[in-house]
Amino acid sequence: MMVLARGYDMGSHISHRALHVAIAIAATAAPCSAHAEAGSFAKSFQFAIPPGNLSAALSAFSATTGLQVVASSGDVGSHMSAGISGKYKASDAIARLLAKSGYTASLVGDMVVLQQATASPRAMPIALQSAGGAGTSRPDADESEAAEGDRDIIVTAERREQRLVDVPVALSAFGGEQLRNRGADRLVDLASQTPGVLATVQVSGGDMPTFTIRGVGFDDLRPNGNPATSLNIDGIYQGSAILATGQFFDIERVEILKGPQGTLYGQNSTAGAINILSRRPGDKLNGYVSTELATFGTARMEGAVGGPISPIVSARIAALYTRTDGYMTDIGNANAVATFRPPAGIPPLPVTGMNRDVARSESIAGRAIIEINPSDRTEIFLKVNGTKQTGGALQPSRNVTQNGFAPNARYEVDSDVPTKLNVSGYGITGSLQQSVGDDYTFVLTGGYSHVSHLAIYNGDGVPIRLINILYGDKDDQEYAEIRFQKNDTSRFSWIVGATAFHDDVRIDQTFTMLDTTRGIIQGDYTQKRTSFGVFGDGTWAFDSGFKIGGGLRYTHDKVDFNGLTQGLDPYGVSLLPAIFPLLPYKFDRNIRKSQVSGRIYGSKNFGPSSSIYASIRRGYKGGGFDATTPTNDLESAPFGAETVWSYELGFKILPRRAFLQLEGAIFFNDYKDIQTTAVTQITTAAGVLSGGTRVNAGDAQSWGAELSATIRPTDDLKLEISGAYLGNEIKKVISTNPVERLRRADARLPFTPGVSLNGAFEYTIHASDTMDVILASDGQYLSKYYFDIDNFAVTKSRFIGNARVELRYQNNISATAWVRNLTDTYYPLSRFNSATTSTDLPAAPRTYGITLGYKF
Repeated sequence: MMVLARGYDMGSHISHRALHVAIAIAATAAPCSAHAEAGSFAKSFQFAIPPGNLSAALSAFSATTGLQVVASSGDVGSHMSAGISGKYKASDAIARLLAKSGYTASLVGDMVVLQQATASPRAMPIALQSAGGAGTSRPDADESEAAEGDRDIIVTAERREQRLVDVPVALSAFGGEQLRNRGADRLVDLASQTPGVLATVQVSGGDMPTFTIRGVGFDDLRPNGNPATSLNIDGIYQGSAILATGQFFDIERVEILKGPQGTLYGQNSTAGAINILSRRPGDKLNGYVSTELATFGTARMEGAVGGPISPIVSARIAALYTRTDGYMTDIGNANAVATFRPPAGIPPLPVTGMNRDVARSESIAGRAIIEINPSDRTEIFLKVNGTKQTGGALQPSRNVTQNGFAPNARYEVDSDVPTKLNVSGYGITGSLQQSVGDDYTFVLTGGYSHVSHLAIYNGDGVPIRLINILYGDKDDQEYAEIRFQKNDTSRFSWIVGATAFHDDVRIDQTFTMLDTTRGIIQGDYTQKRTSFGVFGDGTWAFDSGFKIGGGLRYTHDKVDFNGLTQGLDPYGVSLLPAIFPLLPYKFDRNIRKSQVSGRIYGSKNFGPSSSIYASIRRGYKGGGFDATTPTNDLESAPFGAETVWSYELGFKILPRRAFLQLEGAIFFNDYKDIQTTAVTQITTAAGVLSGGTRVNAGDAQSWGAELSATIRPTDDLKLEISGAYLGNEIKKVISTNPVERLRRADARLPFTPGVSLNGAFEYTIHASDTMDVILASDGQYLSKYYFDIDNFAVTKSRFIGNARVELRYQNNISATAWVRNLTDTYYPLSRFNSATTSTDLPAAPRTYGITLGYKF
């Protein structure tokens, strides 16, 4: 008798006579599809079992459903299965897996017995282990992640549910509870969870970061820029990072895909893609509340409740409230007022006093989800979300003597303008997933988002009116995607689809420069982007576990950018006409461009838990416009698209509940027409003015290797170690300035540390039958890296470590004490430099707090 169990040999525990009795009973039992649907056999599960060997498919079925599968005779391993993908009853699923194999299935107690028509009831037992079996159901929203090693990780990186081991791309996946435990409660914190990924922020803080992956990135902090990393929330592409504000809570899973993802994710994914999935309602009542109190007057309260409200409708409501006094202090500009004399005709500096809570802020966010399942073949998903944030903003802190003012002390500024930050937004998302027959799925997804953003801050880092900035932005976005796909139920699976994207970005900005140019520059701009794409991708699976696949996407982009830049002269002494003689400057620009992106790959599975892959991918980031106060035709001209060809080899060894799991990759990127902000300086009668302009700076190459290991010496101890090496070289410099060409020839790509290392451990002590004590720590090391293509701004290498101790009662009540940035290391989230200036937006110093939680 062949036994397909969950990691152990049942044959050694059941006598031959008992087996014969089981077979005899099974011979008279009804088939799975008829009378035997009871308990788990009648329950629906989410399956993601690829085509391949039948024994591996049945092991995956067992892992997903918890049902033991036994075969009375025959060589199950000699048969192939077409696999199965989607939500099915266990009885229907096994019938599909056994199709054309000559086997039938019957339920005997909690055992699924397979029989052949010619089966001999006296067959000798043969054991088949299921280590690393494929497939898993999606965990209910209240299900603990503590047993993550018992199940395969299911991801949607390729627009359908697959096991992580079957995805031919470097991919990091994190559960929502895992991220919360590590204090990753902002979007920017994702960069600290995996090597080779870096995030930078602007004055608006960590909810609006830009990401660089493997040296390919994005440094335009204005909302009209094209990101290099495609950010997707519940299937909706976010055209600007500002749209993600207030959505990073009550998370089910986050997936970080490394390398170009242009085939399935479209334009603006040259670096990779990040998928954020909100928690679904679940099939039973569940929820949680969490309260966090920490240093700097910080409080965070989060909660959610979900579950079925009728046989076909389920819902979930989640909310988040945060407040903080911030860790920056504004000492005011009293010293500057006493010593600085404004230019003739300009009024004296207004006095700003001490403010120890300059970045004080408060925010609230909410989300409601409804799922409707009229049948096992139809799923309707609806989501509404909203957020509001008010308070102050991070301020640039001066690192060097500038305009006669000495450097600021750490975490201090001496601003001449009170800061302000207001962000509000809302959105709606809907999707329809419809199974068509047994093998096909139709998916329609769409969404609308709106955000308004107002930031007032001291942009120059000095206590006089060099450049005081007001940004007022609004962004409205619509996105739709339609897909039709052939599921993994045969050798050839495929997906075809189309996308449509439109956004309307309105930018209102004011630069007050009374103590330099004696005037004010004001800009009012509108940018409208429209993009249409069609794509197709397919995979052919061979009996040997080898797969080949590829895909193409055609995208057409249309961008219209128009507006007015004008110089205001409130005191009649402005130097702006001499510096910018074309003001007021009005412009109307556009881009019309089509691009093709794609990939080809091959992969080989070695059993259910190991694979290797090789891929060639091409991605592109659309051209655009610099919205930083264009004052002439050169500055308002578009910059072109950038492209990346990526070549990658990788492997995955991910047996379930094993002592060791390994993943690794080596890669090479050929990076053309890099879009970046180049530092520019203008010498005027008012002095030297520093600025930046978006340009195509040249070509580069990057290469590297990544390796990650998860080690489980015991059920109670888990270790994670990962690292990345990244080299890069500028191969071509595009510039008409010979000094600039010389400087950049030996430069390094920005936001690209040569070495990054991550580590974490978690150890559980079972203090009693109802109480656990969890000791955990995690940290990241980054070697030095630069913040700009000119390599003016650099940060030294650093290690940031965190630790926590958690008491957990009956697995649903918890109290956690934690410390973040254990060594109290100072480092910048962003650094803005020129040849003569340097300012930081510093990250938080050491913080500590407690978190109380309850879930049900």
